[in-house]
Order: sequence, then C-alpha cells, then structure tokens
Amino acid sequence: MGERRASRRGPAREPRQIQLTFEAKSRFPRVDDPLHKDVSAAARHGESLFLCCDETAGVDRLLPLDENGYGRHEHFNLGELVELPDGPDGEMDIEGLDADGDWLWVVGSHSLKRDKPGDGESPGDALGTMASIDRDPNRAFLARVPLRVSHGCAEPVAQDGERRIDGRRRYRKHLLPTRGQGIRDLAFDGDDLLLLTGPTTAGDGAAGILRWRDAVSVTTSGVVPDDGVDHETELPYRGAVDHPEGLVRWFGKNEWLVVYDSPAEQRLDSEPARLMADVWRI
Repeated sequence: MGERRASRRGPAREPRQIQLTFEAKSRFPRVDDPLHKDVSAAARHGESLFLCCDETAGVDRLLPLDENGYGRHEHFNLGELVELPDGPDGEMDIEGLDADGDWLWVVGSHSLKRDKPGDGESPGDALGTMASIDRDPNRAFLARVPLRVSHGCAEPVAQDGERRIDGRRRYRKHLLPTRGQGIRDLAFDGDDLLLLTGPTTAGDGAAGILRWRDAVSVTTSGVVPDDGVDHETELPYRGAVDHPEGLVRWFGKNEWLVVYDSPAEQRLDSEPARLMADVWRI
C-alpha cells in the first residue's frame, strides 16, 4: 500500500459561525424530531443551502437572511419526488448530499439497524433486544433529483423538462485509508476529494478532514493506497457533542461550512429553532 506521506497539518483555526434558522417541527407532518438537532449532511447550490436530518425522508432548504445567517426554511419530502423502496413515511437515514450542476444527489446510509434496549429491561432481555437486526429498504437509497432554479433559488423537483432519474447508471467503488475512522461526508475541491471523517456509529472520538489527491482521475474501482490520501486538518474534539456530519464549500477563499449532529446546547435555540454551524478556513 505504500507509506503515508509525512506531511500532516495541525488543527484548523478557530471558525466563524453561521446561524441556521428552521421552522418548528409541528409544521411538517412526517417529521418526528426537531430538524435542527439532527443534521446529517449539507450541500450548496449558489445561495441555496440544502441540509437533511437522518431521521426523516426529506431534504431541507435554507436561503440567506444576511451574511451571518440562513433561514426561510422549506422542507421537501423525497417520497413526492421519487419512488422510495419502502414508501414516503419514516426515516431514510440520509448521510450524504451533493449539488452537481443542476442536480441534487441524495444517499442513504445503506446500513442495517440494531434494536435498542428499552428502559427497565433486564440484562438478558436487553442482550436479546440488541441481537435483533433489521433492514430498512429506504436506507439503501441513491438518487439524483433535478434542481429547478428560479430567481437564484434552487428547488428539488420530480422532473424538469427531460431531466429525471433514469436508474440505469453504474457506479465505481473505492476503498480509502481513513485511519480507522468512518466517512461522514465528501466534497470536491478542484480535482481532489475531501473526506470528513469521524468515529463510526455513535462512537465518541476525534474528527478530521482528509484529502484524496486527484480523485477525479481515478476511473476504475479499487483500493486507494495510503500515500494517495493526505491528512488535511483536525477538527476540535468536543466529547459526546458536536459530531461533524456535513461538509460543504462556503463563499470565502478556502472556507468550508461544517454542520454537526448531537450539537452542544450552546449551539441551539428552540423558539425559533436555530443551529449554529462553523465556517472553517482549510
């Protein structure tokens, strides 16, 4: 596999913050949890910021209010745009978004789920509960949805002229050296691909950003050698809170917006529902 390059950059500088304002969850009949507390991915098309909560089957769009805040929240149910394997209700465990031209890509976790023990269960019963593993068909999902742009605002739609999801494309698979961490999000930076990494599942540990150099030139599936991926920067470790989940290029030079799952209380407001995201210079 080769030796990893010796270059290693230290922690990112302290970020500036962007305030994200959401509508109350009571406005959305298929949303069970407050969206701003469970953001799992982000993408940007012009001034439209797309986010998703991994407990829903939809995509959320925020628009700029000023240079330090986004709001005017709209929620788009994916079940009204594409045919979901298990119908439009419930969660999809969406873990990735990307805007490529006038298309929005949406990917589920493709993971199985393990039942959680209930309060008051005996140790033996709890073990039996955790032994139950289910497959949620909506998690095994990959879609490309047209974006219709009007007055500088992008909206996901089922069809825009001749543009729709054809279901016939093939995809390549790449195995990447991530230093034992899971991949939380991906974002292109020129010909390179940035990987937002962190603990797998709900684990507690360090997070960082890796750079797969010249990723666009790799045209076949395979294993990426260690020396093909650089450690770009570390993100602050904050224990059981502020788990980086979404990475998207921002407007300033070398600026990247990071959104968090399990956000710390100081990032949150309830009325209105607000979340503070970080803009890091990488």
